[in-house]
Amino acid sequence: MTETIFQKENPTTPEAIQTIPLALLLDVDGVLTDPTYKEVLQPEIFNHLENHMQIGNAVTLNTGRSNEWMIKRIIKPLGEKVSNKSILTNFFAVGEKGLTWISFDPSGNLIEGFFDRNGELVEGFDKSVFLNKETVEQFNLLETETKELVKRPDVAETTFFDSSKKAMISTEMHDKYPDHKKYADNQIQFTAELKRLIQKAGLEDKFDVDPTTIATDIQLTNAGKHLGAKRILDWLGSKNIAPQHFVAFGDSDSDLAMADELASQGKSVEFFYVKPEKELRVVKTFPIEISNMNFGEGTVEMFQKLEARKPSYKLPASA
Repeated sequence: MTETIFQKENPTTPEAIQTIPLALLLDVDGVLTDPTYKEVLQPEIFNHLENHMQIGNAVTLNTGRSNEWMIKRIIKPLGEKVSNKSILTNFFAVGEKGLTWISFDPSGNLIEGFFDRNGELVEGFDKSVFLNKETVEQFNLLETETKELVKRPDVAETTFFDSSKKAMISTEMHDKYPDHKKYADNQIQFTAELKRLIQKAGLEDKFDVDPTTIATDIQLTNAGKHLGAKRILDWLGSKNIAPQHFVAFGDSDSDLAMADELASQGKSVEFFYVKPEKELRVVKTFPIEISNMNFGEGTVEMFQKLEARKPSYKLPASA
């Protein structure tokens, strides 16, 4: 069980709670950024994010990406676009599947929470999840062994080691690598080898291997999109904000864990799926809506549908 890591800004009383119409939870790869180019290729996405912050909705990211990566490719471009910096207090990003975070103060200054490799408690980080000396030593050993595997020519052709991660061990497909099928085929064997490393060390109860579309991660067993969703609820609670509805955007089965977590806590939630080329064969208690287009184009499409469904989700053109 994890602890709440954000202190409340005000006492929790009925008078202090602020109700907002909507909170957005967005995966990053394949939702905001193109999975091959790993950049936002549809600038309209930034317009929609700014619009929702401007009207007071909460805009949050829930990803396995590192803080460093998000700042460079998502958060800095978004911050530069936003003219009214005060609305950035409506933004929150969870990285490394619940283990790091980023927010803004009222002046638009970035606040970052991160993993301390020495195993000490850092502001904004939940010590109960990871930080103890034994786990840090095990993590460092697995990281060293993974780096050696990535140096092997058959792996290095498609894959690099992501040194920006602080609380998980991550390898990733090279940027703009043209042969997704070859990466996926190689990933099967690579994933099996990482699992063997964990089994050999007797650490199956502490670490999992999670292969995704463009990466293979070694992570703590209780990390994941569900933990990221809990972090987002912690953040909303610390600000005494109560969204009337939640919408989670994703492009994979694992992203459903965001909506699963919210539904399990009794929240009104729906899931927008933006990878129609891969059928999503699930039945859930919450609504699932599927875009016609893939990835960023699908995200824009779903934003447009959301705002058409409820015009109050969009600022007037003159605003």
